[in-house]
Amino acid sequence: MTLIVVDLVPALLTWEGRDASDVRAASEAIDALEDLYSGFRLAAIADGDRPAAQLRRAMDELALTEFFDSVATSAGFGPTVTPRVIRRLAAALGTAAGDVIVVTARPALAEALRAARLGAVLTGGPDDFPDVPDAVAELLEGPLSP
Repeated sequence: MTLIVVDLVPALLTWEGRDASDVRAASEAIDALEDLYSGFRLAAIADGDRPAAQLRRAMDELALTEFFDSVATSAGFGPTVTPRVIRRLAAALGTAAGDVIVVTARPALAEALRAARLGAVLTGGPDDFPDVPDAVAELLEGPLSP
């Protein structure tokens, strides 16, 4: 089964400052996550500069945690989300790298993922997240490699 890994900040969440006091997601994010959850395994990851407990607390407050098999930071694998981190996360979750699609709002990360032959969906951020299920479906219609 395909694993969708959401690069939480900035694809799904906006996060101002170091604490979780000003975290927000698009109002339609839950609908998009419900669409994805019905057909895929979901995991969430953020850069290691945020404590995992703080990340989970923010996700709980937004009622988003229940959609994800795993909510983690890159800290156990590297300082930031990279193709190597995604491969290690996928392996830890028992998924082959060829069965992973990463949703990110970072153009450089999306390019690096594609260069590493990982599926990538580039979104504009939380307000564009509702378009992600259609983008994933479109990606799966063709080959995952660039």
